[in-house]
Amino acid sequence: MRIYLPLTATDRASLELASTRLELPAGRAAWAVTASAERDFPGEDLEDLEYEAPQDAVHVAYGAGSPTRARW
Repeated sequence: MRIYLPLTATDRASLELASTRLELPAGRAAWAVTASAERDFPGEDLEDLEYEAPQDAVHVAYGAGSPTRARW
């Protein structure tokens, strides 16, 4: 399963320092194509759902910067 996270400024700084891990606080929003998402969109192509998950994460990253809820 691929999991998509909106990056925050702190995440970016960690990545720029070549960190191999990001600290993820409880409640951090994440997007993925779960069984629930597949049930919510019957007949939807899995590739389309896989496309939507990172798009949602990107949208949150550009908008809020500190997401707290997962959509899928």
